[in-house]
Amino acid sequence: MFIDTHSHIYAEEFDNDREEVIQRAWEADVRQIILPDIDSTTRQSMLSLAEACPDMMYPTLGVHPTSVNESYKTEIQLFEKLLGQTTIYGIGECGIDLYWDKTFYRLRAAVKYRPGNESTRYRPFKRLANRNIYCVEKTTL
Repeated sequence: MFIDTHSHIYAEEFDNDREEVIQRAWEADVRQIILPDIDSTTRQSMLSLAEACPDMMYPTLGVHPTSVNESYKTEIQLFEKLLGQTTIYGIGECGIDLYWDKTFYRLRAAVKYRPGNESTRYRPFKRLANRNIYCVEKTTL
């Protein structure tokens, strides 16, 4: 048995072949798929897939690093509203994404490795990380 620990199979890129991809995963002995959240634009499709395949899909809540921008506080509030209303299995996605966008690499690295930095340009990412930790503590995860 295998567990896919990171799949955005609910994303629109899979709309045309999602069922086939799930079937191939099953045939390859993948029995559990962790669905890291991206942001409010994709969250409902993630939750719908998890509801359709509850024994295989395990959703998390969070904000993808490339979705952290000036509206990050709204994004946090939107996923926090779901805590306790739907079954989730973790808080994520969070971290540093170097595949899609390196624009904020130094900023994200500074927050990750120097969390005491109080520079105003680092605050949004520090707050997001702290908020994710708060959400984990607030739930029974």
